[in-house]
Amino acid sequence: MRTILNLTIEPGYLPPTSPSFTDYKYVDFVKVYDLNNDCNTSLNVCNYNFANHDNRVKKSIIIGNGSCANSLNNDDNIYLRTPEGVTINGDFTVPIGAELYIDVNSCY
Repeated sequence: MRTILNLTIEPGYLPPTSPSFTDYKYVDFVKVYDLNNDCNTSLNVCNYNFANHDNRVKKSIIIGNGSCANSLNNDDNIYLRTPEGVTINGDFTVPIGAELYIDVNSCY
């Protein structure tokens, strides 16, 4: 496995009052996690209870069917990961304070 750690700070991105940075950065510790996979299971639901979401990689994800309303809670941190795609139908709300990540990638 090859891991690339990029700590680039783009010129002009920092506010004018930012401290100056040196040409070198030192990293003391990097932790790599393996994703929890459930790649043989598809998720296809109308009204989904995100409080019970396990953040595992699913085969495919379909939430809602036009008449469903789904919403994250204010403090939810939800990852929808699948190699085949994510489809969200109907009303879907991500309130301020909640975080939703959608990643379509291989089931690694």
